[in-house]
Amino acid sequence: LLELVELEVRELLSKYGFPGDKTPVVRVSALKALECGCG
Repeated sequence: LLELVELEVRELLSKYGFPGDKTPVVRVSALKALECGCG
């Protein structure tokens, strides 16, 4: 499912003139980041 979402986002970026094929996609957990309390 994540691969499909990434593909769709890349297509939208390209559609609106951004470098969708060169844009890095970082997969992280927002929940883990919030729970960390690191800053």
